[in-house]
Amino acid sequence: MKKIYMMITLLALVACTKEQIGIDRGDQLDPDVLAAPASVGLHSGRTAGDLVSLEMLKGEGMYTEDLYVVAGKPLDATLTMMLQAEPSLVQSYSAAAGVEYQELPASFYEFIGGGAFEFREGLVKSEARQIKIFSVNKMGNVLECGRYLLPVTLVSPTSDSSSSTIYIDVTVREPYETLAPLHDGSELFMIFYINTSEFDPRLATSHYINKMDFLDPAGNWKAGVGNIVNLRKTSVGYDEESGRVLLTLSSDMRYLIDNYNEYIRPVQETGRKVCLCIEGGGKGIGFCNMTDEQIADFVSQVMYYVNEFGFDGVNLWDRNSGYGTDGMPQVNKTSYPKLIKALREALGNYKLLTLVDYEEPTADFWDVAACGGIEVGKYIDYAWSGYVEQIYQVVDPYNPGGTGVSTEHIRKPIAGLNSKRYCCVMGRPYTKSDNPNVDSDSVQQWLEAGLRQNNMSVHYDVRSNTQDEYEGAGCLLQNFLMDFLGWNNPYMLDFQQLSNTPSGYNKWKKSW
Repeated sequence: MKKIYMMITLLALVACTKEQIGIDRGDQLDPDVLAAPASVGLHSGRTAGDLVSLEMLKGEGMYTEDLYVVAGKPLDATLTMMLQAEPSLVQSYSAAAGVEYQELPASFYEFIGGGAFEFREGLVKSEARQIKIFSVNKMGNVLECGRYLLPVTLVSPTSDSSSSTIYIDVTVREPYETLAPLHDGSELFMIFYINTSEFDPRLATSHYINKMDFLDPAGNWKAGVGNIVNLRKTSVGYDEESGRVLLTLSSDMRYLIDNYNEYIRPVQETGRKVCLCIEGGGKGIGFCNMTDEQIADFVSQVMYYVNEFGFDGVNLWDRNSGYGTDGMPQVNKTSYPKLIKALREALGNYKLLTLVDYEEPTADFWDVAACGGIEVGKYIDYAWSGYVEQIYQVVDPYNPGGTGVSTEHIRKPIAGLNSKRYCCVMGRPYTKSDNPNVDSDSVQQWLEAGLRQNNMSVHYDVRSNTQDEYEGAGCLLQNFLMDFLGWNNPYMLDFQQLSNTPSGYNKWKKSW
């Protein structure tokens, strides 16, 4: 087949290795190493390895991928670089990977900006170039479902520099099937948290309710619940050498992001909004003591993941930050509001920004002056209570002292936030330290007192049917429905979808 020369740019670790090689301060490089030509390698901004995995629905979607060329040390001469598609590598790579790849047809991809470019003297990283991959080509042909591979090799006609190959793995599939559409939230706007150290995010798609109308069987229907799904855990880290505040992903979150199309996109396809939950990292620094420069840097890190992987938004939960330790700066009341404002401006109007109202970090959000003139509520979509020590908890800033409202956790309304966008009810599955036969009646009391102003409820770390020696994840939600909507409501939880058959245990337990 005729070789196709294309332009590329790729983010990378030096040379072609998948691992970073560090040199301690003060070590001297061998003169022969300094005199050797700079090795040059290809890589993608999406992953640290040589495999880029993309997934598209049949007849829908297009990917634009940033690519870079990186040298092991500054170039001592300008190189002319070219990209070459190498379809001959498909068969050997397929055999090594144990996957039956097809060659990605040339009409379904193109490199933007031409085929050749210059990697200038003195640089270690080239400017970005982009490859565009699409499911429908310019002639209107549709790429059929299947697994495709596009190997791309970097070549330099003017140099003997090393070359490397990036393998672009493209999966085209039909949309995921769902048992029923997602409930529109008009009666039940549920917000889920999923602990990714235990569960696959697709657990969220197993939560369904049935509406039963015994007088009119034709009126019976099924709907999914869980309008917003917050994935945890991502936290605030700190690099002592650079002084940077870092967005730090747990190993589980890193795995899920590296395999976004398999684990997260199916949840989004049901209509659920999937958001990153960012918490404190115990490093003594967090949302409440960043400098303006650190805020700008942190926001850019957050936006990388939101934009690169398609998250629907961000959930902020400032807990366990460890303020006042390790010689970190003192807490100031304007840092967090500034961060919220900066995130909203970066996210725009079409991504969610939600806030957990919890302890001291948000205690002064009612006071605009204390927040540096920022009305926090104008920059967030929703807020909710973060107190999860009880199975049921009602924290209502708008009705302090009201029937069923917590007297231990008294909050004030967030300035600028409409009460209809504040969720007062937080529930969690019970554990073996709880008595599963005793349910708090605070939600029912609060409901009967006429204090509920919206249909929102938050469910912390939702689970499958059986955990912690009790069969109760489903029972908790069913009891909640009765308390939240009244005992005569027509809704019932569909337990079958939370269970595996025949065992009924640990549906969507993490498998990685």
